[in-house]
Amino acid sequence: QMTRTLWRGIRGGQTGSASEYALLFLGVGIVSALTLGWASPWAEMSLARYRMGHTTIGDCRFTCDAAAGPLYKRFAVLWLCGMVFFAGIGGYAAWVAGQSPGEEEVAMYVLIGYGLAIPWALLTTALPLAWYRAGFLRHLVANTRLDGIPFAIHATTGSLIRLAIGNWLIMAFSGGILRPLTALRTFRYACTHLRMGGEPNWDSINQSRAALPGTGEGLAAVFDGGGEF
Repeated sequence: QMTRTLWRGIRGGQTGSASEYALLFLGVGIVSALTLGWASPWAEMSLARYRMGHTTIGDCRFTCDAAAGPLYKRFAVLWLCGMVFFAGIGGYAAWVAGQSPGEEEVAMYVLIGYGLAIPWALLTTALPLAWYRAGFLRHLVANTRLDGIPFAIHATTGSLIRLAIGNWLIMAFSGGILRPLTALRTFRYACTHLRMGGEPNWDSINQSRAALPGTGEGLAAVFDGGGEF
C-alpha cells in the first residue's frame, strides 16, 4: 500500500523486519493474554509505533512517541462492557438450564439465544469497541510526526461503525476472498480523514530509492491499489 501511495509525487515505503515484527507481535500477544487483556492498549501501541517508525515518505521517516497510558480510561470501559456481555450470556445459559428443558425446547432456547445475542453484542461490545478505536486512532495520529509536522485524524465512533459494517458485509458475502478490499477501504478511510498541521520541507525530501515490489501488480490494478495525495 505504501509503495503504491504517492504524496506530491513522492512514493511512500515501509522498512523493518518481518521476523522481528512477528516476534514482537507474539510477545505482546502473550503478555495481553496473561493479563486478561489489560495489556492490550500497550501491546497495540507498541506494534503501531514499530509500524510508524518504519514508514517513510521518500527518504523521510515518520516518528511516533504515542504512549498507551491515556488510552486506559477508555479501555477500562471497554473491558467492563465485555464482562457485562459475558455475564449476560452466562445468565441466559443459567436461566435456560434452570428450566430443565427437553430436547425440542433446547433447540428453541438456542435460537432465541442467538437472536438475543446479536443486539446484546452490538450494545455491550461493538459500540464501546468503536468508541475505544476512535480514541486510539486520534491519540496515535496526534503523536505522529513527519519532518516535525504533527497530524490529526477526524475519526468518530459512527464513521468507524459504518466502516466496520461495510467490511463485515464484504467479508461475509465473498467468503473472505475480498479481504484485500477491506484492507484497502480501511487504508482509504485513514487517508480521507487525516489532516496535517503544516507543510514538510519538500526540498529536503528525496524520492525513495527502495525497490518496488514485483508481485501482485495485476491484483493491485483490479482493486485500484494506489492512492495519491
